Amino acid sequence: AGYQLPAGTLNELTSVTDDTSHAHNYIELFDNHHSFPLLSQADRQLLMMFILVSRPATSLNRLSRYFSVSKTTIIKDLAHLQSQWPSGVKVVNGKNGKSLVGDEPAQRRLVFTNFKRIMELCANVADFTPNDHYVTQLHLLEKITGNSFTEDSINLLANFIKWIVERLHRRPD
Repeated sequence: AGYQLPAGTLNELTSVTDDTSHAHNYIELFDNHHSFPLLSQADRQLLMMFILVSRPATSLNRLSRYFSVSKTTIIKDLAHLQSQWPSGVKVVNGKNGKSLVGDEPAQRRLVFTNFKRIMELCANVADFTPNDHYVTQLHLLEKITGNSFTEDSINLLANFIKWIVERLHRRPD
């Protein structure tokens, strides 16, 4: 007894829920409240760096929720990260939370150096299908230079370019 949803309606609601459970771009990755519990300290710090580079600002509370750790742990991680970053790149406190500021090329290098691992850590909550336009342009680069990329390299570079473009739209400064 009671109200039963028709099978078609139930399937439609389930497909909508499933579709939104995965981020389809890097902005959604940290805006849809995905969490990353049970990471090693190194992996947590790597994603924390990625969040700080990707977002204009992030609160300690939000970082604590992402990783299911205390704010004290987040503060310790941030102190450790600060000691690892190149000079001129630092975390600052703002009205909306913590932000990473400093040398833009150094920030991009931080991400690119670790991008494959970042993609692996986020794979269960994100769809990293590379943008077809970027893939086409990378294949064109291969032809122009006479060099060739592996498919893994094409995927990595296309996703890195996608991240940079999304980041520039989100952080135009």
